[in-house]
Amino acid sequence: MFDLSRINDLKKYLVLPLLIAFVTVVLLVFGSSRFTVNSESKISPIDEGWSVFRGVDVQRDINLGDYFIGDSKQGETIITVNEITVENTGATLMFLSKLNTVDVYLDDELIYTYGREYLKTGSFVPKKYNIVTLNTRPGVHKLIMVYTFTENNSIRRFMPVFYGQKSDLIKTFYSHHRISIFIGAFLVMYSCIIFALWVYLLLTRYNDIEILVGAIFANLLGVYIFARNDIFCFIGNREMFFSMVEYTSFYLIPLGFSMLIYSIHSNNIQNKIRVIAAVNIIFPIVIWILHIFNIVHVNHFLNAVGVLDIIEMFIILPSLIKNLVVYRREHADSDVIVGMDAEIYLFIGFIIMMVMSLLEIGTKPSVKVNESVYISHTGLFTTINFLELGMLFFIMCHFIYYFMNSVNHISANRIKEQLEGLAYTDALTELKNRAALSQFFGSLRGNFGIVSIDLDRLKYVNDNMGHMAGDRMLIIFAHILKKAFGPADIIARTGGDEFIVVFQNSNELLCKKCVDAMSQEIAKYNEMNDEFTLSASVGFAFNHEVKGGRYQDVFYLADQRMYKMKEAHHG
Repeated sequence: MFDLSRINDLKKYLVLPLLIAFVTVVLLVFGSSRFTVNSESKISPIDEGWSVFRGVDVQRDINLGDYFIGDSKQGETIITVNEITVENTGATLMFLSKLNTVDVYLDDELIYTYGREYLKTGSFVPKKYNIVTLNTRPGVHKLIMVYTFTENNSIRRFMPVFYGQKSDLIKTFYSHHRISIFIGAFLVMYSCIIFALWVYLLLTRYNDIEILVGAIFANLLGVYIFARNDIFCFIGNREMFFSMVEYTSFYLIPLGFSMLIYSIHSNNIQNKIRVIAAVNIIFPIVIWILHIFNIVHVNHFLNAVGVLDIIEMFIILPSLIKNLVVYRREHADSDVIVGMDAEIYLFIGFIIMMVMSLLEIGTKPSVKVNESVYISHTGLFTTINFLELGMLFFIMCHFIYYFMNSVNHISANRIKEQLEGLAYTDALTELKNRAALSQFFGSLRGNFGIVSIDLDRLKYVNDNMGHMAGDRMLIIFAHILKKAFGPADIIARTGGDEFIVVFQNSNELLCKKCVDAMSQEIAKYNEMNDEFTLSASVGFAFNHEVKGGRYQDVFYLADQRMYKMKEAHHG
């Protein structure tokens, strides 16, 4: 025999593996060589044959990617020289410069320069994808590139220099970064959708701050991925702005992450998150103050922020484990909480994010050295790194968490309503009962009218025809009341043959119209059925008829009028 409960528990945890498998397949397909543009074969890195002049040190006929710069000093200059063969007009060089100025000479003539204006003021030199068109005749030409470092130990190796047609270089860049573009676009689009959901809920007077924080954090991650992979600086000419976007988004990731955890578990880990959030707010402010006053530039704090983020994750982890245990215990003991374990997915996403961050820090030196060397390589994951994968899977887990948590809340509310319905509903007639009427009277405000109704001859039917016939009589009469008193705010059975109807913000004309409709429905039933004869005694009153307008006094007046009709019926 199969244990169905264990099978159902297993199904709960298949959502994330299936989603990860789907995304992995998408990345495999999207990152395969079938999506690589043919222009990659038309460009080539200028690797070999370089001569490097560094002070009195001269090295000839070397591979530029193999040259180790090591410790560099601010203001130090390195000259690289090579010969290139220009085959046709429109030939172009493309290379990335970062924290250094660069001057390009062709046949000893300066044809391009970048960063000198920043060097003169001693300010931070942003990174830039330099695209230099060689407007010269075909043939062999002497290429000189002069690098001046603006920071101590800014780079360890030279960025590769690529040669080809401008259109081919641009296509190759986008092809090479297609996975990062896909992930960044996914995160930004996801954040826009979640933000739109938050706006909609806000307009419906349901302000869930967790949704807003999740949208901001996903957008922050998407922007960082675009900036880190040079997408912004490649398509725009505001290199300083986009470099600052990269550093700012990276330095704000710990703050966004801690605020997201706080919005989800604001009660259980409040003190820890407050301290962590304060650190994550103060630290970027201090960094920017140092950068603005040109004391220490913003690029020097990358490793410190990365380590700080890991430390904070380890601080939060025990609290998340405790919350998970408490959640599962409450989930098991509650009669209202149903559905899947949403909390487990948030925990899994947190673990994935932490592991991927550790792997990123551990492999960072090799990644930084080689991330741009093989731009024409057509294999999968040419630019993706562990941190990007961690960001992607964490947001996926957060989405599953929020989706399942919403489903659980909907299911819990539905069960709660059903339980409340059982507590406030008359089981036989399915009208509201005395408890529901008392609760309604407790919130009654403004003008109102009360109708007191007594079903005649119920005792006679019970005594002479049996209680089953009496039950049928009550059910039929309740159906008539629902039909006749449709505009009423509540219809309740308060005793064996006693019923109360309440109109809020209504008038005597509507009340009398409903009473007449009830009389017509009763007459119609009596004409078509002969099992028993229905009749009812009715009295109604409004709050303006009694001094003070208390519902108890209004009910007493309506009840007195009902008994006068009942006496007439029995007389």
